[in-house]
Amino acid sequence: MRFEVLGPPIAGEDRRERGWREAIAAAVPPSARGHRGVVLAFRLEPGRRRIDVDNLARPALDALRDAGAFQRGFPDLDALLAVKGAGVPVGLTVILTGADDVGRAVPPGPLVASVSAPALPRDGDAVAKRVWRGVVADGWGAQPLDGEVAVDVRVRTPTSLKDLLKPILDGLEAVLGRDPSGHLEFSPNDHRVTWLRITRTPRGPALEVDVIGRVSGRGGRGPGRWR
Repeated sequence: MRFEVLGPPIAGEDRRERGWREAIAAAVPPSARGHRGVVLAFRLEPGRRRIDVDNLARPALDALRDAGAFQRGFPDLDALLAVKGAGVPVGLTVILTGADDVGRAVPPGPLVASVSAPALPRDGDAVAKRVWRGVVADGWGAQPLDGEVAVDVRVRTPTSLKDLLKPILDGLEAVLGRDPSGHLEFSPNDHRVTWLRITRTPRGPALEVDVIGRVSGRGGRGPGRWR
């Protein structure tokens, strides 16, 4: 099931978020239930680069929940792919589909490196987020990536995938670089992530992340795999 929402996409924590959520919810077909995967393709105005794809995805997911496409807490959402880029007309394409269909999407580039962790970071749990950031930093050992980055996440958890987007990306500062204008403890250049997939898995580590991008400079362990 596919449908379009026209208008400039709005990220969370924007005063215009409510109107954008209402526009998405109004566009959801009445039969939009029973899907366990979703693709969100955001078409942005030219030059609008410093907007995080996870911040775009969260209000869109909330709108789908408001319209009844997913349950509260998203226990029925097993796979999400969110992508962003300049496009005409500006807006959002939503594809409600199966989790396996989302899992078959091919990342836009070669694998740079992978990391796994035995526990998930949680938003609001600074200690857990520091641990995850440390795992990434200890293993990366290279210069931050240049340009656009794709991130492919697999999690073993029954909890909401939506709530894991921000804390997982917050830990990738060693890979993405630190936002020079950031004033918070966790301020990665996560606007560089233009392709983000998260899928629920029944086995394996609690968290596995593949990074697709281009390493700047020399040295370090990327490309490769670290644990």
